[in-house]
Amino acid sequence: MDSQTRPKGEAETGTSLALLRTELANERTLLAYLRTGLGTLIAGAGALDILEGPAAYLIGSFLLFAGSGFMLAGTIRFLAARHRMDAIAPHPNSMHGDIETHLRG
Repeated sequence: MDSQTRPKGEAETGTSLALLRTELANERTLLAYLRTGLGTLIAGAGALDILEGPAAYLIGSFLLFAGSGFMLAGTIRFLAARHRMDAIAPHPNSMHGDIETHLRG
């Protein structure tokens, strides 16, 4: 059954679930960016603590900067994607609430 022959309520539910899956994917991507950034920050702090010499300072500083960059880039990407989703299909039962409320909707 294609989208043109589906009853209206079924098509709306399908669209709603697609938007929900997209938001969940966006949240998973944000968490991946944050996890990578945190790991890079920890590696940089470890390099500064364990290694010695000017190269250690350079490596540690680079890793700290890169980790912060990953976290910032992920957050910006997440917010931009959320903004695009809200512009496409805003609805009163905001997708930013809990999943069960949205599915009962």
